[in-house]
Amino acid sequence: KWLCELVANVPYRLALSATPAPNSHYEYATHARFLNRASTVKEYASRFFRKDGNKWILRGHAEGPFYDNLSTWSTYVYSPRALGYEASTEMDTEPDYVYHRVGIPPQWQSGQRTMFASASVGKLRPRIYGNLRTLPGPRLDAIAEYAEGKRCVVWVKRNKEEETIAAMLRSHGATVGVINGRSPIEERIETIDAYRNGQIQHLVSKPSVMGFGVNLPECDHMIYSGFDDSFEQFYQAVRRAHRYGRNGRLEVMIPYTDPESPILSNLRRKQDRFKADCIAMQSRFWKRGDG
Repeated sequence: KWLCELVANVPYRLALSATPAPNSHYEYATHARFLNRASTVKEYASRFFRKDGNKWILRGHAEGPFYDNLSTWSTYVYSPRALGYEASTEMDTEPDYVYHRVGIPPQWQSGQRTMFASASVGKLRPRIYGNLRTLPGPRLDAIAEYAEGKRCVVWVKRNKEEETIAAMLRSHGATVGVINGRSPIEERIETIDAYRNGQIQHLVSKPSVMGFGVNLPECDHMIYSGFDDSFEQFYQAVRRAHRYGRNGRLEVMIPYTDPESPILSNLRRKQDRFKADCIAMQSRFWKRGDG
């Protein structure tokens, strides 16, 4: 709201984002308002969405008109080749995602009097993000097995997970660099340089700390242990290594247990929608240009 008021008298406006609507199609309405394509966010949303409780859902019959409207004031530049440009800075393939389902540590207690614990129960998530990911057992064993003989960047969510995985990797003879919110900037630079130069085998950090703005094309393998519902953090963290300058295809291993499945399913749903948005927008780019 403040930004929209700030640019009220600015005739030319540009909004750029790597993930413009990471959670919902409704978020495009805020871009429409900022770019003066609607008087209010709700006014734009009411053209194409229906209200379902507290959520705005894109109407099925309005999907085509929604993308048509979107294409009159925006586009994705996801694939330069798809827009007629040379592929000089474009990766040939998407990363290879390896989803590794593992068992639950036998000593883990969900704290619920139910047979099947699941992250779909909101109050279970602290235990899932906490001790489920740090207890000895199949999940940590799978991470150790995957990391053996590789040079990995490992993404985590919480401090305890960071400490546990770093210690576990070191116990297997690996050299590990950890970057967290307490790391001084000089130490962060030294640690990243050491990983790039091959002086340390693995980097462990959080997407919120190291997942934006760092270039790591030297990384061939990632382990995304600390996933949550944020597609934006996931996309940005993976793109630290999946970017121009790398050789070969990046592989991203994602370990998960059954209680974590709803979180992973939600993340993958957002990822699929993002790809669909890209295709829909880029196809309309050419139609508009031809017309």
